[in-house]
Amino acid sequence: MEEEKEAIVEEEEAYDLFKSWTPEMLAYKFTKRGLAQIGRVVSTETRLKISSSERGKVIDAHTREAVSRATMGRPCSASTRQKLSEANTGRVRSEETLKRMSLANLGRTISEEHKKKISEGNRGQVRSPEFCERMSEIRLGKPHGPFSAEARANMSKAHLGLVYSKAHREAISEGLSGYLKNLSTEERRGRNLKANSCEESILEVLEAQWKGDWKFTGDFSFWIGTKNPDFTNINGKKAVIEHFGQYYHSQWYFPNTMSEEATIEYYKAWGFRCIILKEEYLCSDYVVGEVSKLYYE
Repeated sequence: MEEEKEAIVEEEEAYDLFKSWTPEMLAYKFTKRGLAQIGRVVSTETRLKISSSERGKVIDAHTREAVSRATMGRPCSASTRQKLSEANTGRVRSEETLKRMSLANLGRTISEEHKKKISEGNRGQVRSPEFCERMSEIRLGKPHGPFSAEARANMSKAHLGLVYSKAHREAISEGLSGYLKNLSTEERRGRNLKANSCEESILEVLEAQWKGDWKFTGDFSFWIGTKNPDFTNINGKKAVIEHFGQYYHSQWYFPNTMSEEATIEYYKAWGFRCIILKEEYLCSDYVVGEVSKLYYE
């Protein structure tokens, strides 16, 4: 054990000495062998032989750490980065390799400066349709959340003050609308959508005031034309209730979303009366007051 420690100390001292050498010292040290290699072009055949001979070799932890320290902070030129990018483009890694990479990065903390560089590097980058399709397939079926309170707070902070262009907002709106329209009946049922917290509050008030009259149908269980009302009367009245949340029904975020007046007129064309309940006014008295219009007007 002591011999191993001494060997490690010797290696570290030698490494520190090597780092202190000037280019002139290095040139003198490696005149016969090192300088002879400068400018040498290695053939593809030779590279393949070197690659084959090195393949499968296991580098011990101490050597990996020494290599890491030696290259830490060393800037790569644009041409080197381009070569690395091209070499890795289309490369398929095995499940075992991906697992090792995942474990190696587990718990790794990225500095704010590093995050900023990643953000700036990705800003304005246009992904090809093929890339977007691959990402969509990879993420398909994977659960999105639930997120911890800390994660939600971080996401909220990151989006604070973020201004989307009109074109961006329209693209988001069209994407969501098209996604819902293209779902089959089986897919809609399979989503097992549930009422959110605001809709649950509305349902509690409806049950307390008009027990058995209303049903939550925002789970795609009932459609009127191309619209899926949040609540539908099931006790003889052709009436529906739509809950307008501050985000998804905001025409600022989603310019193509239907306005209150247009929503009411749409249901009217199908012979249904419609009441709109806004999230910003939501309370028991507000719900009772608005829904009462369907009973007493």
